[in-house]
Amino acid sequence: MSASLALVLGCLLVFLTRVVLRAWGAADPSALAVYAIRRYGVLFFGYALILWSMRNLGPSRARTGLLGGVAVVGAFMAALSLLGIRQGVVGPGMWPAVVVESLLAASALHFSWIGRPIGS
Repeated sequence: MSASLALVLGCLLVFLTRVVLRAWGAADPSALAVYAIRRYGVLFFGYALILWSMRNLGPSRARTGLLGGVAVVGAFMAALSLLGIRQGVVGPGMWPAVVVESLLAASALHFSWIGRPIGS
């Protein structure tokens, strides 16, 4: 599930960049904003591959480290998204990103502790 969420978010950010930016409140996004969001979206393709590749791994230090990294990134992205909403930098269209980022962080933490399959 986590890998699927990351893949969907990556696809939205890379292939529907202007739609996403408009949902976030950018009526006429600049070329720089489109470029930056596409670069951000590509990161989610990497997360999807990492999470999918780890889906059947048992507990290990490597798995815990990778999941810890996914959790930290997800938590900080969710926090920045919330800050952007609170400050009015982005509109309410940012809430789905907050949800997905929070789910990625929470699931990474959860599965790093219980050692069950992830990503599928």
